[in-house]
Amino acid sequence: MVLAEDGDATMIYMVTVTRAASTDATLNSLTLLDDQGAEILLGPTFDPGTGQYEARVANIVQSVTARATVVHGGATLVFVGAASTGIASEATQGLDVGDNLVKAMVTAQDGVTVRIYMVSVTRAAADSSDDASLSELVVADESVLVELTPAFDPEVTNYVASVRSSLDQVTASATASHTGAWPLVFTGDGSNAPGQRAVDLEVGSNLIKVMVSAEDAATVQIYMVWVTRADPNSTDDATLSALILDDGAGGVINLAPAFDAATLEYTAVVSEDVAEVAVSAAKNHGGASVSIIEEDGTTTAGDEATVALGYGENLIQVEVTAADGVTAMTYRITITREWPWSATLTVGVNETTVPASSGFSAYASHRGSLSEQYVTLDGNRYKVLILIHVAGGLYLGTKTELPGDFTLHVGDLEFRGSDSSVPVMRTRGAYWWGLEDPGWAKDDQVGGDHRAQGPAEHVGKGPGVAGGPVLPVAGEPRRQQGHSVPHLFQRHL
Repeated sequence: MVLAEDGDATMIYMVTVTRAASTDATLNSLTLLDDQGAEILLGPTFDPGTGQYEARVANIVQSVTARATVVHGGATLVFVGAASTGIASEATQGLDVGDNLVKAMVTAQDGVTVRIYMVSVTRAAADSSDDASLSELVVADESVLVELTPAFDPEVTNYVASVRSSLDQVTASATASHTGAWPLVFTGDGSNAPGQRAVDLEVGSNLIKVMVSAEDAATVQIYMVWVTRADPNSTDDATLSALILDDGAGGVINLAPAFDAATLEYTAVVSEDVAEVAVSAAKNHGGASVSIIEEDGTTTAGDEATVALGYGENLIQVEVTAADGVTAMTYRITITREWPWSATLTVGVNETTVPASSGFSAYASHRGSLSEQYVTLDGNRYKVLILIHVAGGLYLGTKTELPGDFTLHVGDLEFRGSDSSVPVMRTRGAYWWGLEDPGWAKDDQVGGDHRAQGPAEHVGKGPGVAGGPVLPVAGEPRRQQGHSVPHLFQRHL
C-alpha cells in the first residue's frame, strides 16, 4: 500500500505467490505379509529408488497383504487390483499358483507425476522341489576370483577367504542348483540382492551370506563366506579371523570354546566314523603365513589341510607367522575321535568248567551279559560272542574276524590282538591271552569311558600297561588285586 503526499490518496499493490505442488511420488516403505501375518522377504531389500521386486511364498499361502507409506504427505497411494482392508495404506490380494503381480501406484501432489512399484510374487505348486543347494558360489575382484577355503562344494556351507588390504570391494555371485530356487546375497547390513551383488569390505572380517529358498519356498539353506581384508598398517598381526573344521560330509565341527582370534586352545569331539577332518584357517593380515601341523609332525604350508584322525585324542596345531617374520601365534585343537566300542559287562560264572569260567558268553545265558555286543568298524558290524576268563587266560570270541589289529582294555591291563596265542579261525575271530586273575567277581557291573584312553601300548604276549585313566560308566567298578574292570575295544590304525 502506497500513501500519497497529501495524506489522503492510497494505492494498494498485490502479488500472488503460487507454490508449485510436490512431484515426489516415492514410497518410504513397502511390506508384504502372508495370510498368517508373517512378513515376506523381498528381493532386493526395499529402497525408495527401486521399483521392481520379487517374493516367494509356499503353496499354503493363499493371499498377501501389502502395506506401504509415502514419502510426501500430499501424495496418494493406490494398490492396483487389490482389495482394500479399510486402511488407506494397505490392501489384500489373492494368489494363484505361479506368478502374481502386486502393484502400488503413487501419484504425487501435482496430480501428474506417477510412480509404480511392482512385486512379482511366486506361489509354489504343491509338488515343488525342495532343493535349496547352490551349484556355484563365486567371490571375485573384478575379473579375478577370490580363493575360497575349502573349495566350493554344494554340500559345504561355510567358507573363508583372504584379500589384500587395498581391495575394498568384491562381487559375490550365487547360482542355484535347481532353476526354481531363489538365491539372495546378503551383506553385513542385512540388505540383499537376488543372485549377485557388490560387497564393500571393511578392514578385518566381513560376512557374505547367501540364503537359498527352494522352489517350494519352505526349504531354506544358508551359505556363509567370511572374507578377511588385510590391515595395511599391521605388520606383527599373527592372528586368525576364522578357524573351521569340516567332517568331510559338509558338516562343520563345533569348537569349544567358539572361535575367537585371541583364544589359542580348543577342543572338539567327533564320532568314531569321522576318519579325517578338513582344516581351514583364515589369517587376519594378508602378509602373514600359515602352517598346519599334525600330531606326527607332518606340516602343510598354507591355510588348508586334510588331517587323518586316530581314535582318541588328536592334536592339530595351526601356526601363524606375521608379516614381520618374527611374531608368531599357535592355535591348538585337540580333537577326540570316539572309540569304536565300549561296553558294560555284568560278570557271570559257569561252575561246570574246571576251573570255573567267568565273564560273558552268548552261548550260555547265565554267564553274564554285555550292554553292547556289536563292534562297528568301517561301516561293518562284528558281533562279540564271548569275553571270558578261562584256563588261565582271557578269551575273546567274535562271530567273524576283526579287521586289522586292536587292543582290548580290561581295567588297568590291555591285550593286543596281534599278541593273541590263538590263531584266527576261518569263520570267526578267536583271541586268547594269558592272565592269572582278571580282577572281577560274579555279578560285578563294570564299564569304561571310551574317550578316556589314548593310543594303545603293549608288552609281549599278554597284558601291558594302560595308556591313560579309565572312568566307570556304571558306578564304581569292583577292585580286586588293584585292578578295576572296565572293557574297551580299540582298533589300531
